[in-house]
Amino acid sequence: MRRVMPALLVVALATPLGAAAPGPGTTTPGGPTAPAPGAPPIPEDAVPTVLVGRYEAVARGGERVVFDERRYSPPLAVDTSAWSALAGPPRTPEAAARAFVAAMARGDFDGWLALWDEPARAMLLGDQASGRVTRDHYLHMWGRSISGHPHSLVRRLDLPGAVIVYHRVDDAPPGLLQALPIPVVRGADGVWRVTQSLRDNPALYYEQKQAKGGVDVRAIRR
Repeated sequence: MRRVMPALLVVALATPLGAAAPGPGTTTPGGPTAPAPGAPPIPEDAVPTVLVGRYEAVARGGERVVFDERRYSPPLAVDTSAWSALAGPPRTPEAAARAFVAAMARGDFDGWLALWDEPARAMLLGDQASGRVTRDHYLHMWGRSISGHPHSLVRRLDLPGAVIVYHRVDDAPPGLLQALPIPVVRGADGVWRVTQSLRDNPALYYEQKQAKGGVDVRAIRR
């Protein structure tokens, strides 16, 4: 049975190393200052973050990955009515994650599909062709758990060559998973796309290490 990363499981079923990868996050000593009321939106290439720490995740098989965890301060709201997945190619991890959530909230299956990288898109189209998971199934699940709810991006993990952005359904009932991972990679064309390529990366599972087993995490710097 093939392994599917949490982001796709969430979309389909629930709500759906070394140096850090280049990204738009800007860390300031002591944390950034929130914009004044009425201030223009923060540009996507200057998203304020606070460094939480640097960690090493080690899988049972010996694979190691070092990553930085950064918290958005303040959290980045997702305007699901204004964002269009097809309005333009995402040039930052945050733009890709926002467009991804917005497409689900609008029930825009084609726009959502366009945001995946080519290998993942081929897999999803194969599922459609085989009847394994239908378009209507996705639309039904999004309508139940994504549409009509407020959303925000709360933090990111910076990995070598990839970023994992965490998305939160702000009014989720207590006890439900509060932050869901959206792994994205930057293509040669400079466009960030959602990917399945991190499904075996230990960093993707480090928060669920007790349930998954076999992934140990240690702090390198806080």
